[in-house]
Amino acid sequence: MDSNKSSKVCEAEGTACKKDVQALCYHCSKNFCRIHLIQHAQLTEDMKQAKLNSLADKFNELSLRFDNISISDNILKIPFVQLEKWRTEALEKIDQIVEQKHQELNDELDKYRKVFFTKNEEQLIKMNNSKRIIAELIQESDASANQITDLQTSIDETENYLNSLMTHEINVIATTPIWRVDIESQLFEPQSILKNELTEFKITYVRLNGTVRNYYVKTKKDGKISDLINSFVRQYVLIEEFSQSQQNSIDTTNHHPKYDFILPTEVYNNRVHSSFDDNHLLNSISDRDLIVFYETPHSMNEKNCTNILMPCSFRRQTNKIPFGLPIYLNIPRQGCRGQHILDALRDSLGKYFWLNPNTEQQLYEIRGMDSNKSSKVCEVEGTVCKKDVQALCYHCSKNLCRIHLIQHAQLMEDMTRGKLNSLADKFNELSLRFDNISISDNILKIPFVQLEKWRAEAHEKIDQIVEQKRQELNDELDKYRKVFLTKNEEQLIKMNNSKRIIAELIQESDASANQITDLQTSIDETENYLNSLMTHEINVIATTPIWRVDIENHLSSPEWYHSKLLR
Repeated sequence: MDSNKSSKVCEAEGTACKKDVQALCYHCSKNFCRIHLIQHAQLTEDMKQAKLNSLADKFNELSLRFDNISISDNILKIPFVQLEKWRTEALEKIDQIVEQKHQELNDELDKYRKVFFTKNEEQLIKMNNSKRIIAELIQESDASANQITDLQTSIDETENYLNSLMTHEINVIATTPIWRVDIESQLFEPQSILKNELTEFKITYVRLNGTVRNYYVKTKKDGKISDLINSFVRQYVLIEEFSQSQQNSIDTTNHHPKYDFILPTEVYNNRVHSSFDDNHLLNSISDRDLIVFYETPHSMNEKNCTNILMPCSFRRQTNKIPFGLPIYLNIPRQGCRGQHILDALRDSLGKYFWLNPNTEQQLYEIRGMDSNKSSKVCEVEGTVCKKDVQALCYHCSKNLCRIHLIQHAQLMEDMTRGKLNSLADKFNELSLRFDNISISDNILKIPFVQLEKWRAEAHEKIDQIVEQKRQELNDELDKYRKVFLTKNEEQLIKMNNSKRIIAELIQESDASANQITDLQTSIDETENYLNSLMTHEINVIATTPIWRVDIENHLSSPEWYHSKLLR
């Protein structure tokens, strides 16, 4: 060491020592003389002893914390409180849903009642109209095949309507999420009369100049005849312009129909069945009804008009079957004579059935039956008749003699009367059904029963979920206790081992810097472990579907404990 002494001086702090250097301290990397080396060694030993005593005190403190450690309420109690809170909120939610759906059902019933009564009123109007027609036909003992077919169709439609009411229902349908419940309706067709929708009506317009054309006019289905006339007047010009543009023709008359100069009627069986007043409801007119608008020579609102309009229909003389459209004759209100009617008829026929201007040939010819008698024989069924043919029956297309014609006519009349009576009986039967008709329990009661059943099942389901999750929580706690005790045991073993080491070092009064660092690290790990226990918790988490409830753990060390239950 002599070779280096001259170049080194004592580095003791707080003094300028000139004595010879005797040693290098590896702890602080300083050179000391003999006296200061002894002092420095004593100081370092005292510091280590104090540090070891401090570490020992810290381990004793941690031991006390281990003695008082227990599983947190965040795991033992709070999850069960949360679960019961979820049960309460879920049951309240179910009750809220039921009340909401109760209101929706009542609203649905209110709408249905309106449609129900309005539809019934429509059907009754149509049925009473048919009953009136059938009464007239029975009284006249005369009905065409088309009339009987129309009446049968009316019966079928009414019967189908009554039968359809039996299929109407409202159902409560619970979907998978327990707080979602839908209402499904199977009621009337979508074209409800409550909607102010447009419907197309076919109108036959008969003008004074003899022009007869069909027009298709859209107006409110639940409106009145006055609405239909107004729509016709508004749309007439557009329809005519479109029609003429398609045909490349020009209307030189520039005709514009006027509301007051239109007589709205229903033509049935080639006769004027009825004339409509302004307030007649359009929804009482069926699709089969023929609506005819007649242009009138004077305003329908004129109170002191000197003329009146008389309906005139056309019948074949042989079988009295009506044909063609009826017309209206403009005749004097007072002092009218037969000649006035003939003149008005001749004037109207001249407009509607004009002669060909290029020829003087008659368009119609009346022939007697004698010219064809010799070539035809009576075709009565069941016998061979040799008598002269007197008539051709348009109903069955057979030639008959006078006697068999009378018998055949009587038979047809009896059959027609029987059919009409049968139809009348059917209408009476339908009337009785209408008298007893009411809204079905499938709509009035069953939906509410279904809704209450859903409430009870939902409550039961929630209770089942709570019991299931309670069991899962208990299972989770059992697993946690095992891990908790095992981890505590591991930490105690490590801590007791460190306490033994520190006791030995204190007794020996000697400890290296690395040993002290290792002991401090052991203390930090134990303290972190104890602090982490305070963050452990189990939470009950309700997800959106009300019957799904998850248990999720937030623990500090996923490596040694992790549990996340998703159901």
